Amino acid sequence: PPTSPPLTPPHPAPPPPPHPSHLTPAHSRPGRSIATQMPQIRLSLGVCPQTNVIFEALTPTQHLHLYGALKGLAGAALHAATSSMLDHVKLTERAHTAASALSGGQKRKLCLGISLIGGSRTIFLDEPTSGMDPHSRRAIWGLLRDQREGRWWIRDPNPEGGAVADPGSEPRGR
Repeated sequence: PPTSPPLTPPHPAPPPPPHPSHLTPAHSRPGRSIATQMPQIRLSLGVCPQTNVIFEALTPTQHLHLYGALKGLAGAALHAATSSMLDHVKLTERAHTAASALSGGQKRKLCLGISLIGGSRTIFLDEPTSGMDPHSRRAIWGLLRDQREGRWWIRDPNPEGGAVADPGSEPRGR
């Protein structure tokens, strides 16, 4: 019986893209290996998800202490980082209030503080200012601008978030 010729694509396949480890953005520094340096990578990440992931019974101070300790802070350094972050996110007056009693905007500020504490170098931001009034929203984008040195912001692609990933960039919002 006759055999069919082998199927061939009409055009040659493009070459495969280079392996991600070969890609280096213009503003990057030498990276870390996920094979051998995962603990250090985890300590350098911060996440501010779209939903508030907080413990309603804990205060902002307790949250920041918990997450700061998870990032390796202890003793005086932990207390200083917590105090500084409460000041940065404008929650000093509510530092000892249960999270359940915070407004929606204050909860967002707490989530942002959690993502920044401990010197996070890569921060994932998913609508960090959702639910905030315009004044608070501008203050948070100002905080992010002030905190941008040496950090990578990876933001959602919606109009509030601006660019998707930009090292040390100025966040853009409405």
